[in-house]
Amino acid sequence: MKAMIRPYALCCAAAVLLGCGGINSPSNNVNETFSGTVAPETGSTSPVITHLFTVNRTGEMSARVTSITPNNAALIGLGFGEQISGACRTFTLNNLSGLNRDVMVTPVLQRGNFCLQVFNGGGVSSPQNYTVQVNHP
Repeated sequence: MKAMIRPYALCCAAAVLLGCGGINSPSNNVNETFSGTVAPETGSTSPVITHLFTVNRTGEMSARVTSITPNNAALIGLGFGEQISGACRTFTLNNLSGLNRDVMVTPVLQRGNFCLQVFNGGGVSSPQNYTVQVNHP
């Protein structure tokens, strides 16, 4: 009888924990949209545009470029980071992100303030207007 009670108790405890702030299902995620203009490289540097957002639950986040104009074949760089002491500390990068592809799918292990950086990863030779959708818990 004891052997049956323990698994049952563990299942109940897991259900309570997951129901109270556990991992968020991607179908319950929030979509945030960010726009701007990526400039071509000047000298050896490329300007970086930083967009800030807050994640309130754990789960999974991703980014998708939904618009690039005037050249919809241009590839831009994207990076996810965490806001630490007022700066965006990137933890994942994709230098050549194209139109309508999910890039940088990554787990979110804790709530907090995050950032999306957009830059010329080497695929932009003239200014490109972009829209990026971030999907997060």
